[in-house]
Amino acid sequence: ELIAEARDEYPVLAEVIARLDRQAARKYYRESAIGNLLADALRAHAQVEVGLMPAGAMRADLEAGEVTREEVMNVFPFTDKVSVLTLSGDVLRQVLEKSLSLEYGLSQFSGLTLTYDSRRAPGDRLIEVSVGGEALKNGREYSLVTGSFTATGGENYRMFEGLPLSISDVSVSEALIRRFKQLDVLILPELGRQTDLAVSSK
Repeated sequence: ELIAEARDEYPVLAEVIARLDRQAARKYYRESAIGNLLADALRAHAQVEVGLMPAGAMRADLEAGEVTREEVMNVFPFTDKVSVLTLSGDVLRQVLEKSLSLEYGLSQFSGLTLTYDSRRAPGDRLIEVSVGGEALKNGREYSLVTGSFTATGGENYRMFEGLPLSISDVSVSEALIRRFKQLDVLILPELGRQTDLAVSSK
């Protein structure tokens, strides 16, 4: 009943913003196509090198066909703002190891590919990583976009604390909606950005 009232009060929620080519489902401990889609959209909006979408931030799947504003807001139902960090390759490596620990599920990334081994101890699982097609350089600076909760140390991303940070007035959900509108037809990204040697060797 409350949902129906909200829809009556805010008819814009029913606005069709794009069309999706196939179902996009979440996977908390694995790379997911919906995670790749959202991370890509956030990175494109911010025009940075790396996009990070935490597993726990994705609260719904997307069905194939018409995608409404309400459905995107159900996927990311938070008030986080788009936030851009500047970090060294060494800190980015820490970010990836933090994600690969699976403490809060596997974060989803755009702009990079990595290989890891989940059989190894947390903190020592990353095997190799490329950003923009080039091997990660520890001393180089990279730009990364995520939500303001994560950017300020949420979900235990403590390595972000004290780094150069720019928090936008635009919410993450609005950034996703804007990008989806630009694309109009959403082609779900293929998997293969995060390869677990423990799985591929079986």
